[in-house]
Amino acid sequence: MLKFFELEGRFPQFMEKFPRAAVDYVADVVRVLAEDLAMYDLSSRSAKGHRTQIREALGFRPSARADEERLTAWLTDEVCPVDLVEDQLREALLVQCRSDRIEPPVRVERIVAAARARADAAAVPRPRSPADTSARTTTGT
Repeated sequence: MLKFFELEGRFPQFMEKFPRAAVDYVADVVRVLAEDLAMYDLSSRSAKGHRTQIREALGFRPSARADEERLTAWLTDEVCPVDLVEDQLREALLVQCRSDRIEPPVRVERIVAAARARADAAAVPRPRSPADTSARTTTGT
């Protein structure tokens, strides 16, 4: 998990995300069968402890709900005006998390979708209400 986190900036959700060559290498180093290593339960207490140790060793912290809101606002204000391609928004979010030294939130897709929706809403001019129209005609503007 350490190398995966160093390379990807996040922890894998499934063992299948690990490259087979990496599993074979680690299995050889720790002298277990690759099939046994592939059965490592990423949701176990041991795995949670390993993630904590990795975060501490690399100077990261888990993300919080406040981080999600801040990241959504950052994407909306800084990235969406330039690029609305979902993959690039996701990549920008992961780069920002790495820069901020936080583990990416689990809800990355929701953050990206919310940022796109906010950016779209800000870009579309709101229709004028009838009160705005009548006020303009009475004042002559």
